[in-house]
Amino acid sequence: MRIMVPVVMLVLFLAIAVPFLSAQQTTATIIGKVIDEASEEPILEATLSAENLSGGGIITRNANKKGKFRFNSISPGAYRLTIKHEGYELKVVSCVINAAQTLNLKITMKKSSAEKESQNSGTALPHTFF
Repeated sequence: MRIMVPVVMLVLFLAIAVPFLSAQQTTATIIGKVIDEASEEPILEATLSAENLSGGGIITRNANKKGKFRFNSISPGAYRLTIKHEGYELKVVSCVINAAQTLNLKITMKKSSAEKESQNSGTALPHTFF
């Protein structure tokens, strides 16, 4: 009977502890904002792709109207973020994120050469109307 009490206590402890141990967070989050390098204004609806360099695939998101983005519940590891927006140079950012971590990025983008020339000359790019 004396041996039964410790065994019962151990079983009860494990029954309570195991769900808490398995509930530990195993994913991560990347959040941030995409802004213009010169003006620091948000770049609306930029396209961001997060490539898991361990072979976990590619996830694509669009920044919102305030330039903010979020990749929720991603696997921890090394990522290559590719950011695109019309009128801007392609931007590539590498990062490593751990489990249960939220990584907050401020991504600056440069206007493309054609966009800069158009603004500096004071003339608009030609448009074709049908």
